Amino acid sequence: MKDSKKTLMVNNDIVNAIIRICFDANDFKHQKTTLQNENIKKVICPDEDIDESIDKILSSTSNKELIRNVDNAVIHVEGLIAFYKAVQIDIKDKSNIISVLYRLESKLWNLKKDIQKN
Repeated sequence: MKDSKKTLMVNNDIVNAIIRICFDANDFKHQKTTLQNENIKKVICPDEDIDESIDKILSSTSNKELIRNVDNAVIHVEGLIAFYKAVQIDIKDKSNIISVLYRLESKLWNLKKDIQKN
């Protein structure tokens, strides 16, 4: 019998949660593209990090690795939330961007809970 910490074991809830997270990450990237000023876009370009976090979640090969990657994504999203709340630049749809990030954070936490139950 294989050790469950070394094998990725997922169910429909986990797969659906990951799909919803991908949609929210995409929504964040779309919201970010609504920034008006090109200079602001250059300063605020965290979508590569979001993409990297999602890629790591999708490429996880064990539940332990998946939880670690979800934790890292949560930390990254929390940092983005703090950044967008603190930034003193007038950003179009700033509240929508923050809302998407909160939704993404919540779904990541729920994914972690689903993985731990599995």
